Amino acid sequence: MDIHLLLRYFKNMRNQFALSNKKIFIEILAVIGSIFMLSVSDPFLKNDEIQNAAETHVSNSINSTHIDQDEESDEISEEDVEGEEDEEIEKVHSSNTKYMYSTDISDEMLQQLFSENPKALGSICVGFANLGRLINGVKFPEGDAWVVVNPQKSYGTEEVIKYIITAAKAVKEKFPDAPPLRINDLSAEKGGYIRPHKSHQNGRDVDIGFYYKYDEKDPKKKIFDLEKNWEFIKAVITKTDVQVILVDKKIQKQLYEFAKSIGENEDWLNSIFNSNEESLIKHAKRHKGHFHIRFYSPRAQELGKRIHPILDKAKAEERVTIHKVKRGECLGKIAMKYNSSINLIKKANRLKSHNIRAGTTLLIPLLGPCHHCPEPPDVVIPKRRLPEDFISLDKYASQKITKDYQIPLNFYFNFYHFTRINNSWLKLDKY
Repeated sequence: MDIHLLLRYFKNMRNQFALSNKKIFIEILAVIGSIFMLSVSDPFLKNDEIQNAAETHVSNSINSTHIDQDEESDEISEEDVEGEEDEEIEKVHSSNTKYMYSTDISDEMLQQLFSENPKALGSICVGFANLGRLINGVKFPEGDAWVVVNPQKSYGTEEVIKYIITAAKAVKEKFPDAPPLRINDLSAEKGGYIRPHKSHQNGRDVDIGFYYKYDEKDPKKKIFDLEKNWEFIKAVITKTDVQVILVDKKIQKQLYEFAKSIGENEDWLNSIFNSNEESLIKHAKRHKGHFHIRFYSPRAQELGKRIHPILDKAKAEERVTIHKVKRGECLGKIAMKYNSSINLIKKANRLKSHNIRAGTTLLIPLLGPCHHCPEPPDVVIPKRRLPEDFISLDKYASQKITKDYQIPLNFYFNFYHFTRINNSWLKLDKY
């Protein structure tokens, strides 16, 4: 690819998408520069093949991320702590589509149903995983492939329940002799704080017990079953909309080495285990005996965002918000902030006195519109991270390239993995 072809291609892309923003101009130029570096280092590629593949994937990337120069992307970092150090970053990108996952419900219908018959809306995630609640939670059902450990804390959104069942059935289908999967805590029926967790508040978190083997000579001795645990994690990553999996780094190492030994795509594995903030599986202390999994719940999260302006119009039991007590706050100050009353707050939280402790999560009944309620940003669920979307240089060079062959986008960006647009990280790898 010579410099004239490079400039002509860039000009066509700029005209096609009307990219007048100077920042976007620089970012696209950097992307094309990385492709140019690739073409110099690999004479195996032809000009027209690089150009066709680049046009296809860069165009799809721009279209799929819905770049809207009139709207800024929202990004929120949320710390998920269970015990002391469960960490996870939620990255949310803006979209020029008003609604993506609840298009069947108009604003007028939403307001009517939420005020008269909220159960008709299905599950709704209100707030955040570590400061939120759950409306119309679904209790985890009984089944042959799993066992529910604590029924009182086994509520989640409809989507999350389906995701867990899908992964459990995938393991049972491949290993008919597998013991039932242990379903530990999800959320309470109406969400909110449950001991000892600081997350698990809006129906998107679940603790899953490991699969173990047992020694015939010593039945009390448990052996971590790499085969079944990896099959479960692989099903979660490839068949559900998972956001993050928290587990101790020693367990991670075992899973990584096992998956590598059975021939799993190494580039895919590295994106899951070794991509720093972009890793799906992350280390967390006190997670040597279970997986802590947080799922996206597209419809429930979007409905939670949409009902925020009309919380005061709901029935009394749903006309509440969540507040985490800060040092120096008192019930009077909190009641004034949220347009509530001290007596209502005490009744909702079963408080016997006015004394409250910093760090406590309170339910706050609303008497009118709430201008200080925590509002989550719009959410766009990323594409699932599949093994076939990753390809190494050696594997690519051994294949016969045609114009119709679509090269995975992550192949182009070995030198330039992310671009910054509208002050938010926009991921361009194809997953």
